Amino acid sequence: MEQDQLNQQSIFNFSFDDTSKEHIKSIGLWAGINAILAFIGLFLNIVSFVMASNSAYYRPQLFSGFSANNGFTLFIQVAISIILNVFLYMASMQLKKGLQGMDNTELTKGFASLRTYYKIYGIVLIVVMILFVLLILVFSAFSPR
Repeated sequence: MEQDQLNQQSIFNFSFDDTSKEHIKSIGLWAGINAILAFIGLFLNIVSFVMASNSAYYRPQLFSGFSANNGFTLFIQVAISIILNVFLYMASMQLKKGLQGMDNTELTKGFASLRTYYKIYGIVLIVVMILFVLLILVFSAFSPR
């Protein structure tokens, strides 16, 4: 009887050994590095867009109305990237804070932010794959035979 109560408590009260702590610390570290590098890449992408739009360089039209340096596509990319990287950075900071203070609520928030990051990333990936399939279907339907 006492063993059953102990088992039920151990299901919900996690204790981390040193290996688990190191793995979570590593996840937090790499999530932070990835988020910071993604923000730097995003900044460089915006700078290159501004430089290309100010130059006299002609970029060919991909579709009517859409050019290779379209501001709308940059806006969509920036919005998605900022949302993703904010969640990734939040997860990194919350995981680090949770491990330093052994605070279960911060660890839970960190894993929840990481889960949200992967959900958004998965949804964006599925939408992009569907758009590519639709694009292939449209090009194959209108291609000369």
